[in-house]
Amino acid sequence: MNEKAVFLLAALALAAVPAPSRAGETPLLISEIWAAPEEGPEWVELLNPSEEEAPVDSLFLRRNGKRCALGGAPVRAGGRLVLVSDTAAFRELHGPARIDLRRPSCWLSLPNGGGGLALVGPDGGAADSVGWNAVPRGGALERDFSAAGAEEGGRPPAELVRAERATPGFSFRREPRADTLALPLRLFRPGERLPLKLRLESGSALEWEIADLEGKLFGSGRAEGPYDGTLSLPLPGLRGCPLFLLWSLSGGKRGAERVILAR
Repeated sequence: MNEKAVFLLAALALAAVPAPSRAGETPLLISEIWAAPEEGPEWVELLNPSEEEAPVDSLFLRRNGKRCALGGAPVRAGGRLVLVSDTAAFRELHGPARIDLRRPSCWLSLPNGGGGLALVGPDGGAADSVGWNAVPRGGALERDFSAAGAEEGGRPPAELVRAERATPGFSFRREPRADTLALPLRLFRPGERLPLKLRLESGSALEWEIADLEGKLFGSGRAEGPYDGTLSLPLPGLRGCPLFLLWSLSGGKRGAERVILAR
């Protein structure tokens, strides 16, 4: 049971997160949380690392004795489910990315000062549980799947660690990657070109789309490596419209970047 035991620092003892047990057995793992958003709602990401879909209709999130039902369709094999307190606010912040998103029957506030969270079955047995220390505002927390044993299929440590960036519904792995992209954080004028700094290794490729909240496309394209420079992407002549750059790399990593147009 060592791999399945809950790891909490002494300061988090009052969180009282139960150790995983076979009573609530499921392949699903709590993979990432956002407990201290600078804007937008809190959320919890679940990962299904198995090769079969994982039902959730009899599972609950539990914290401090209170539990909220997940419900809904199963999580596909290798897929992720993002549980959020406000789906509309999540979409406004993260865009129309293709994420399995749903709101549980209630919401358990995630404390910024540290705490714990468990995924439990109908009998109350914990299938998975995590703990965390104080979270800086705007800091997401994730499971360390690069820890010893986790990459060989073992359960990763229950203590959450600071994530480089929030990636709800996307890759959580902390792997060194030569393929990188970056957008400037500023307002853009309608019709202006969007400068996307991009580095791709030989054999890599980037596919991108620019869309609004409803998923209407305003442009798309593809770039192939080797490439090290700045792409100039066209923006529509709209004012004050929230747009999103949806991108995917050939290695499977995907994301959504918000683009704000000046009014």
